[in-house]
Amino acid sequence: MIAADTSALSFFLRGEIDPAADKLAAALAAGDLILPPVVITEILSDQSSAKLIESIITEIAVLDIKEGYWTALESHVALSGNTVLRRPSPIL
Repeated sequence: MIAADTSALSFFLRGEIDPAADKLAAALAAGDLILPPVVITEILSDQSSAKLIESIITEIAVLDIKEGYWTALESHVALSGNTVLRRPSPIL
């Protein structure tokens, strides 16, 4: 399995030549691509990318959110020097 990041997925969707996009294409073709929820959120927040992913989104596995996912994400973002504005509310 290969988890895509937002920039690689964006390059792939726009058909740009990029080593990460090439690896992503190979993983998609092999059925080895998985999307973290945050990547789906970021891609869908960009209207042009959202339209491009509509045709393939059902073919790609989504990484399950496990207990502690958002806490780990916040820790990772804090270590990278960025800030998390707010944690999404759980869907009830």
